[in-house]
Amino acid sequence: MSDDRPTAFEYQPALDGVRAVSVMLVLLFHAGFPWLSGGYLGVSVFFTLSGFLITSLLLVEQRTTGRVALGAFYARRARRLLPASIVCVVLVVVAHAAGAFRRVEGLRGDVVAAVLQVFNWATLRTGSSYGDLFQGGTSPLEHYWSLAIEEQFYWVWPVALIGLIAAVGRRRLPAAVVALFVVASLAAPVIAQVWGPDAAYWATPARLAEILAGAVLAVLLAAGVQVPARARHAAVPALALIVGLCLVLPSGSGLAYRGALPLFAVMSTVLVASLQVPGPLRTALGWRPFVAMGRVSYGLYLFHWPVFVLLRERGHDLTRPADLALALAITTCVTLASYRLVEMPVRRARWVPLSTLRLAVAASVPVVVAAALMAPAVAPVVAVSGFADEVALVPVESLAPLVTSSTAPGSSVVQSATTSVADGPETVVTLGPPLTRPVRTLLIGDSTSQAITVGLQAWAAANPGTMVVDGRWSPGFTFLDADAIVDDGLREFAADSAERLDAAVTEAVPTLRPDVVVLMDTLVDVADRRWPDGVLAPTDPAFQERLADAYGRVTDDVLAAGVSHVVWVVPPVPVPPGRDGAEPTDRFIAQHRVLGDVVAARAGRGVALVDLDAWLNATGHTGNDWRPDGVHIVEAASTELATQYLGPWLVRRATTP
Repeated sequence: MSDDRPTAFEYQPALDGVRAVSVMLVLLFHAGFPWLSGGYLGVSVFFTLSGFLITSLLLVEQRTTGRVALGAFYARRARRLLPASIVCVVLVVVAHAAGAFRRVEGLRGDVVAAVLQVFNWATLRTGSSYGDLFQGGTSPLEHYWSLAIEEQFYWVWPVALIGLIAAVGRRRLPAAVVALFVVASLAAPVIAQVWGPDAAYWATPARLAEILAGAVLAVLLAAGVQVPARARHAAVPALALIVGLCLVLPSGSGLAYRGALPLFAVMSTVLVASLQVPGPLRTALGWRPFVAMGRVSYGLYLFHWPVFVLLRERGHDLTRPADLALALAITTCVTLASYRLVEMPVRRARWVPLSTLRLAVAASVPVVVAAALMAPAVAPVVAVSGFADEVALVPVESLAPLVTSSTAPGSSVVQSATTSVADGPETVVTLGPPLTRPVRTLLIGDSTSQAITVGLQAWAAANPGTMVVDGRWSPGFTFLDADAIVDDGLREFAADSAERLDAAVTEAVPTLRPDVVVLMDTLVDVADRRWPDGVLAPTDPAFQERLADAYGRVTDDVLAAGVSHVVWVVPPVPVPPGRDGAEPTDRFIAQHRVLGDVVAARAGRGVALVDLDAWLNATGHTGNDWRPDGVHIVEAASTELATQYLGPWLVRRATTP
């Protein structure tokens, strides 16, 4: 994503215009607009453009001086790329010290990988998928994967090109580079088939063909191949096809994950080649605002993602015009400050190559040291504690009646609520007479359900004989049609929800025989869906009708399995980190209303509603002390919730005729 130009290589403003279009595709994609699900292809255009420019620079130098000064080349690359890159990493470290990005696991390793230019390999090692980009806890340095691939190319390609020229000569160089491109293009789908879709996206060998496509064009032009004037007619169709693919390709699956990006690189190469001759698109892309954006596109790419992640942490929806404008304004200000105050002064410096490389190392070492001192991430949900086995549900063939007894050992059932708030939930619930046996409770839902399970298990262990608790949960779980989710990454995340729900209802419930089944989902149930009647949000009546059907169906299935009490949880509205609270958005209000309607329709059948959202508001637990990531209740807070309210409440519910 650089814009270095060899001295004898004529500057082409239209190529800065290509950068501007590409970076805007990436920025809008990263903002989360569902209509631009393939906007990540803008990075592929950058790859091809870099291959073209860097190879052109090397060939011009080799032709005019008879050699390539590797030290000077690497020094130029360092002066161009490292200043802004290090500034971005430093800003992330400083923001983390101030309380941002605390949910990001492995951020220390991300900082080191970014500085060492191996972020793509580090990401691949962790098993992360690009489809998870918009999930909570995304690293603010996630975009360094593409910078790492380019930088790895810059280290290797000058030496490889010198070797090729020495081996085959300049006349045969185009054929040799074309052969490399063909081999790399064939390797990409093989990598996808053997090592999987993540390797097809992250691994340098799988993306090498996109850069080599630009190198092919550079060596052909250097060999004297002329681009015919009629090639200008290909410019608009090529750009239109690039943008069109950005509109239709999915973000977390499809051609990009099957090794097909070399085909896209051919289209990018056609675009660059067509801009070598005068034409309407070359004139349009040479428009001054496009050129200005292209000149700072590297900084825009670098700084936008940490800004976007930070704003999302603070509850901003970047698909809203005002929030997007704020994100772009901050990104632009930081980019211009970096460009004027850091990047340009360093690029104009005339240090000898060795001094440049020494300064690069000297600037990188303190960043790595600072990374080692960073605080670990706040885990959104801790692992089930050691006492889980002690209070876990076990399969049983028969159960004694669940009644109170003055002679039964152990803790007691609910006696009364000691405090309450007007028109709100009881804030503290206490225990009364003992039970003949513990209440058997099973929770089914997403990762927020797991967090609640952890707290109930802690409370049950502290109150022997009161409750045994287990959970069936998965991250991204939804009770509603997962296949219809608009967001590709979220859809894949929730893909196995139907199977997990069926297993819980048809296998776990009959085997464990719970007295109470608690059902809970926080986020994915309110994600937009694409159905035959269009893309619907939870505020649409047709969406609410489907949601009510899904909730009603699972309720009836659980009751039919022999469970006496079904409890739906009104989930707490997510609270952006750094906020004291959050007003429910329309989609959460709609979900809560549907839950109330489903429960009301089954009054008298053992179905109840527990409003955790209202309880958290009534008790003042609306900040991030209980939910550092804004969604999941940490173990200590979950235990307090179970002790003061939910544990006794469920026991009372189970013993209510």
